[in-house]
Amino acid sequence: HLEAVTFGEITRLLMNVPPGFMKSLLTDVMWPAWEWGPMEMPHIRYVAFSYSSSLTERDNDKFRVLITCAEYQAMYGAVVRPVKIGEKKVSNTKHGWKLASSVGGVGTGERGDRVLVDDPHNVKEQESKVIREGTVQWFQESIQSRLNDLKKDAIIVIMQRVHEADVSGSIIESMPEYEHLCIPM
Repeated sequence: HLEAVTFGEITRLLMNVPPGFMKSLLTDVMWPAWEWGPMEMPHIRYVAFSYSSSLTERDNDKFRVLITCAEYQAMYGAVVRPVKIGEKKVSNTKHGWKLASSVGGVGTGERGDRVLVDDPHNVKEQESKVIREGTVQWFQESIQSRLNDLKKDAIIVIMQRVHEADVSGSIIESMPEYEHLCIPM
């Protein structure tokens, strides 16, 4: 499904994946490194959100470690030359970058070719109707405005289900343009 996003076949993707299935590592670390390097798309810009900025910053750090390691640079260094390598933002010489943020956090004014929403809900707060509805409202009202091009750029939501009325529930109920991949426990 992520390959289909890379090839422009899917622009809206919802993936429901249980915890412990490498969803963050795959979506926020390996896939962007694959697009930048092997797919020779270092111009791609990512805006990544989670319920906590510490999670997206953790993944940006793993991404940074991957794209700056000797092996990656030996294979793709001609394509991917990192410039800024912080936890909040990693960028390269081809104007591509990956920004880490959180639900309701920094993101205003930042637009990407890929918006990654990885676990927008904190499992510990799933029973709070106010917090859950606030997260769904944030998703419905602000995520599309983070794209550079509404028609060709992609929104990827990957999360475990925490409630019937979570972000996944909202997408399933009212956003038929999303491709839905559900990997059960």
